[in-house]
Amino acid sequence: TMLTGLACQHQCKPFNDFLYGIPICKSKLLAIQKLKNKLELVNDGNLHILVDNPGQVDFLEDFIGNSPSANTKWSVFLKIDTGYHRAGVTCNEQGVSLAAKINESTCLSLKGLYSHCGHSYDINDDAEMKKTVEDDHAIILEFLKLLADCSTFDTSSLDISVGSTASMFCHKKLNTTNTVELHAGNYVFYDRQQLYTGACASEGSIAGFVLARVIGHYKDSDRNAIMIDAGATALTKELTPQGDKCAVLGHPELECYRMSQEVTMIQCREGDTP
Repeated sequence: TMLTGLACQHQCKPFNDFLYGIPICKSKLLAIQKLKNKLELVNDGNLHILVDNPGQVDFLEDFIGNSPSANTKWSVFLKIDTGYHRAGVTCNEQGVSLAAKINESTCLSLKGLYSHCGHSYDINDDAEMKKTVEDDHAIILEFLKLLADCSTFDTSSLDISVGSTASMFCHKKLNTTNTVELHAGNYVFYDRQQLYTGACASEGSIAGFVLARVIGHYKDSDRNAIMIDAGATALTKELTPQGDKCAVLGHPELECYRMSQEVTMIQCREGDTP
């Protein structure tokens, strides 16, 4: 909704062309339609959706076909799995079949292929990162060829969207005449995950941090720790490959070793002098 507001305000690219970046579900269709109608009033505005399952095509056709306000085809990117194994249809006959189903629909228009190189987030070796990106590209190009060989529609007009924040600087030009878009994951906002992968060089490049107060100091031998008033609600419990749930800015010797909803316990790492 915020992006649609920007589109109506500026009435120009890139604010009038969006991708809803997760596979579509039924409960979002009415809201998406309302946003699409607003964007279509802006110069060449559009809202694209991701599809990775035949069932999504079925309920999209049912909704669009019975919606008086859906007066144009919905633009679809086929979400493909190139190694992340999260979302996306496999790049084989299943993917070809789904692409054909979208292309044959009277309610949908196949805009392109969308791959997210999310498995790059576990890598902090330059050679391994480059190899992962090369493999990602090879799978996409092989799937494009499979589409061209097995389908009756022209694949040369399909847009190809690839990338991730971690792999952003390793992508080279794909050997294809198709339009290629390079997308990041979290765009300009680096975090500790990107520090680990090498996408940013130092802690100073990380976009934001949380100010917290020390509310407890425990000098006993069992703990020898401090407590701050920021827990999982203010920070996160999601682990990163480099370890820890979070870090203390400018103090690599400190470890956030225990966290609850409201507070976090911090102590010196093993081997460091308190």
